[in-house]
Amino acid sequence: MKRIALLFTFITTPLLANPCLEMESDYKVSCQERVIACNELETCKEVRNSCNTNVSTHEGCNNFMACVSNHFKKQTEDRSCLYEWSGQPSDQNKCENMNYRDIHTVAQECPGFKVFAGQFNDDTFTCEGHTKRYEKTLASCEEARNNLKRYCNIDKPAPETCESLKTAVVIDNEIPTLLAKREVSSSTRADKTIYEFTSLREKLNSYTRRFNSSSAK
Repeated sequence: MKRIALLFTFITTPLLANPCLEMESDYKVSCQERVIACNELETCKEVRNSCNTNVSTHEGCNNFMACVSNHFKKQTEDRSCLYEWSGQPSDQNKCENMNYRDIHTVAQECPGFKVFAGQFNDDTFTCEGHTKRYEKTLASCEEARNNLKRYCNIDKPAPETCESLKTAVVIDNEIPTLLAKREVSSSTRADKTIYEFTSLREKLNSYTRRFNSSSAK
C-alpha cells in the first residue's frame, strides 16, 4: 500500500508542478513586456519633448520631421521615426507617422505611431498610446505575479515604477494636457457656481416682487 502511495506521489508531483512552471513563464514574459513598454514610452517622450513643435500645420509638421530626422541621424531608416504630411480620405491633411511595426524596429517608440484599429494608437502625438500600452503590460505583469503567489506560493518582487510616467509632454504653442484638464475642471466649477448664484438671486428677486405686490394691495 505504501509503495502504491509513493508511486502515486511520484507520478502526480511533476503534473502538479507544471501549472506553476507555466505561470512562472507567463510572469517572466509579461513583466519583460512591461520593461520594453516602459523603454518605448521613455523614448517617445524624449523625442516629443525635444521636437515639441505643433504638428497640426504643414509648417509645424515639416519642422517636426526635420527635428526627428536629426534626432535619429546616426541610425538607419529601420531605426528612425518616419513622418509625412499627407492627405486623408476626408480630404484633410495631417502629419502622419509612416513606421510599420513589422519593418521598423523602433516603430512603437515613435510619437504618433498607430496601426489600423489599434488600441494603443497615439493620434495626439503626446505618447498617450504608449502610456496605455505600458499600463496594459503593467496590469498583465501584476496579474501574473499575483497568480504565482496565490496558487504556487512563489513570491516575486513587485515591478518597479516606470519613471517616464511622471514626465509631462509639453508641446510648443499648446497648453500641457494636465494643465488643460485642470483649467477645464476649474472653469466648469466656476460656471456651476455662477449658475447657482444667478438662480438664487432670481428666486430672491421673485420673492421680493411678490412681497411688494402684496403690500401694495
